[in-house]
Amino acid sequence: MLLALVVLRIVKPLHLLLVAGLLVVVVFVFVPDYVYRISTVSELTQLTSGDVTEVEGSLRGRATVNLAAIQIFVDHPLLGVGPGQTALHTRAIGNEIGLRVLTTDRRAHNMYLEELADTGVVGFAVFMGIVAYLLRRLWQIAKQAQRAHSTDIYYTTMGLLLAIIVYLTTAVFLHLSYVRYYWLLIALASAAVEIYGRHTSTEQLTSG
Repeated sequence: MLLALVVLRIVKPLHLLLVAGLLVVVVFVFVPDYVYRISTVSELTQLTSGDVTEVEGSLRGRATVNLAAIQIFVDHPLLGVGPGQTALHTRAIGNEIGLRVLTTDRRAHNMYLEELADTGVVGFAVFMGIVAYLLRRLWQIAKQAQRAHSTDIYYTTMGLLLAIIVYLTTAVFLHLSYVRYYWLLIALASAAVEIYGRHTSTEQLTSG
């Protein structure tokens, strides 16, 4: 979120450094277990060494289901295995990989890999195309509103834009979790594009 705020020129880089420094101090003091959790990420390099016994079990499990999702996509690249069907195949394929034995059906821990495995290139292109269109239109409307000094529209559209970016970022580490909230966010963004898009266009025509 902080990096996105800097890229979108909402927050200055110096302010980002100050906030990041404060967050580091707060985490070290109040949430030391989180520091340990982050430190285990370094063990990922050992997954390719051949000896994975020292790698934390959760990392091996996530690597297993993600590699299984990649294999499923490779086997069914065009249309995938069907929406919501990847979890039915990850156990069998994952156990062949050998990083960790899966005893239950598991979903991929990556939204993008799971969508590719579920719906293939065709479905994934449609899924991401919707998001790409909304992000582009929200950005355009926000800039138009900023030039017109329409602060309500600017902050609303930028808020929705940032919310989608954050969800897309966290989706790298988790499947399409709490999907109803995701589609609610997409619906709100779509409504904003439709309503505010007309509003900013009308303002431009009037001012022209």
